[in-house]
Amino acid sequence: MSDLAKQNCMSDEFHYTFKCPKCGCPTFEEILINVTQSTTFARVNCDAEITEPDYQNTSTEGGEINRFQCQSCGFVLQNEHGDTINDTQALRQWLEKNGQKTADESSG
Repeated sequence: MSDLAKQNCMSDEFHYTFKCPKCGCPTFEEILINVTQSTTFARVNCDAEITEPDYQNTSTEGGEINRFQCQSCGFVLQNEHGDTINDTQALRQWLEKNGQKTADESSG
């Protein structure tokens, strides 16, 4: 891809911000099922009551999107038919109707 084509693609980049329709929280989360997660740690922190690994790096493999939901109140994103949104194409459609679209700040 030429530099000019890259610039044109970059200038078309944008993002959506989320605001929960129920509680107003600005963050949402992707809930996955059938996931394998591994975590590395070099030490375990202990006190009189708690034993907790000092987690360093976590990797996730596989999995399927079960739903997207508000991080605060758990409001589950649904399409206009009341179906739970569980793929990124449906997420984009939801955000096009309900999110705030802004130009990507790094697209200069």
